[in-house]
Amino acid sequence: MSGIKVLSGSAVVAALLLVPAMPALAFDPPQRLQNEDGSEQTLPSDEVEVGFGDEEAAEAAPSSAEDAAVDLCALAAEREATVGGQRGRVNAIGQVRETGGGWEVEGVVETGRGVLGLFRDETLFTCFARKGRVESMRLDDGSEAG
Repeated sequence: MSGIKVLSGSAVVAALLLVPAMPALAFDPPQRLQNEDGSEQTLPSDEVEVGFGDEEAAEAAPSSAEDAAVDLCALAAEREATVGGQRGRVNAIGQVRETGGGWEVEGVVETGRGVLGLFRDETLFTCFARKGRVESMRLDDGSEAG
C-alpha cells in the first residue's frame, strides 16, 4: 500500500473514546451585530462589545481584579478543605464585595472522596484577597488560614 496507513481496531476505539472527553467549548462561534443600515457585521467572540442600552450590564460585569480575587479565593478554599483523604471543590460563589482595598469572597466548598462525583459535605467559606494574595481564609467549621 503506497502512503496509506491502516489503524488497528484498538487505536480507532481509543480515538473514539477520547473525542467525548474533549472540551465542549472548543468551538466558540462568532457573534453577529446588525448595523443601522441593515448590514451584518461578524465579530470574533473575544471582541464582542456591550451595545447601547446595556450600560447596566456593563456596570455589573466583574472587573479583572474581581475575577482574580474570586479565582485566588476558590483555589485557597479548595486547598484548605482538602485534608485527610477528602478533596475540596468549590461548588458556588455567593457574594463578592470590594472592601478595604481588596475583595471579600463568600462561597460554598464541597468535600468528599471525589470518586464519581461523590462530594457530600458543604462548608461555607469567606476569603479576603488584596493585591493578588489571599490575606485570610475562613471555613464555616471554624478553621482559619492566612
